[in-house]
Amino acid sequence: MTELVMFAYPWDILEQGVESFFDEMAALGVNRISVATCYHSADLIVPNRLKNVATSAEANVAHLPLNNDIFSDLSIPKGSLVKNHPSLFPEIHKAARNHGIGLTAWTIAFHNSDLAKNNPDSAIENCFGDKFSHGLCATNPKSQAYAKQMVNAICQTNFFDTVMVESLSFLLYGHGHPHELWAARLDPFTRVLLSLCFCESCLKEGKTKNIDGMQLKARVARELNRTWNSNVSIERGEDDGKELASRLVHDHEFTEWVRMRCNVVNKLASEITTIVHSYGFEFEISAAVWGRPSSMNWAEGVDIKASAQIADRFVLESYYPEISEVARELDHVSSLAQGEKLMFVQTLWPEHNNSIDTLIKKIEMARAMDIKWIGLYNYSMATKPLLSWIKAVSRKLKD
Repeated sequence: MTELVMFAYPWDILEQGVESFFDEMAALGVNRISVATCYHSADLIVPNRLKNVATSAEANVAHLPLNNDIFSDLSIPKGSLVKNHPSLFPEIHKAARNHGIGLTAWTIAFHNSDLAKNNPDSAIENCFGDKFSHGLCATNPKSQAYAKQMVNAICQTNFFDTVMVESLSFLLYGHGHPHELWAARLDPFTRVLLSLCFCESCLKEGKTKNIDGMQLKARVARELNRTWNSNVSIERGEDDGKELASRLVHDHEFTEWVRMRCNVVNKLASEITTIVHSYGFEFEISAAVWGRPSSMNWAEGVDIKASAQIADRFVLESYYPEISEVARELDHVSSLAQGEKLMFVQTLWPEHNNSIDTLIKKIEMARAMDIKWIGLYNYSMATKPLLSWIKAVSRKLKD
């Protein structure tokens, strides 16, 4: 059986009405809801209603009641949904059960601008000593404790049977939600170099692997300064990763630093899997935040092959308009993980899927690779025409 998963924000479920929402999902043939339990900062347009259309997510707060005593150094405050609608998640849990729909806790690990700004000792620190305002360092012990405690607290609510964690990784520069301005070259090569973390925790971890982190830090800083201030103009743009591939081949310490980051995330993911499994629930790891194409997940410390082996599923968000691009993504990820260990996610955005045939063809490619979990991202931002396609998608999945 193929599982059809709809991603949704809890405030939009509240806006529609819990029973009405689950009635609609059941009628569309959706098997599971992945509901945000916390979220990063974002401005959102909800096109399928006539009020509260242009909204902002309530960021970096818990949207459901959690046991705050479980947190040690870093913690997450209660959001307005907990304060003003404390029964929302119990109602969501009850409605999902009554409709025979599974419930996944969609949560955020290290993409948290409040925690990063207020706890700079736990934030990512680049080669220039700058602290990132939007991302916690995955090596930092306080950050790791926070991620594990967050998952533990969510499991304790007993509202869900699955937990999906997003941003269990080293976030890259950008996407901090301010008005970002830069004139310097910022492409995959320079973005990755600028985003490498050299905080105290990473330097200590590197030392245990016999990597001279301070020397690498200085070299990366010099390289960025050189390329940004070269007399040869290099335009901003998307390269195809060739410069990074060359760096991986020719720079041993850079390669070892990258592998160290992957091992840090793998170890943490394994510990979180153990926590989730101890409750009898399943665990899913989402692709890297900037993990498109999927072959770039390593840049954030996400090892797709290891992630699929550690967790119950690796979540591939293949957000491309062209069928050929999605085929490339599926081929790459299927070379690293079996289909039964993958979830394939498509957006309900017209620019990515401009016809029902396009959406169905992409899903059929995933099914041909034995992928049995199909995600749709997401209910809140979908237009009415795309929402109307879901019933046809559901019927197709039953063929």
